[in-house]
Amino acid sequence: MKLVERDMITKDSKISNGSITRTEIGNLLEDFKIDILGTLTTQLDIMQAKQKQVEAEQNLVIFCPRCRKKHSHKEFPLDMV
Repeated sequence: MKLVERDMITKDSKISNGSITRTEIGNLLEDFKIDILGTLTTQLDIMQAKQKQVEAEQNLVIFCPRCRKKHSHKEFPLDMV
């Protein structure tokens, strides 16, 4: 390999300031992508859990909070004489 070709490869693999290589930038970007995807996955899991909780609460609204039977709140059976 000629000296000129080696210098061109070295120049090509360095950024203009000469301190960070393309490989290092690629690794940093890959790490950043993994962090972003992990954060999004966590947030999506939390959102899905909250949605399931809201749906469960909505399904229980039709039941009396005191006895868990299906009747209106005004018609609680133990209040009737």
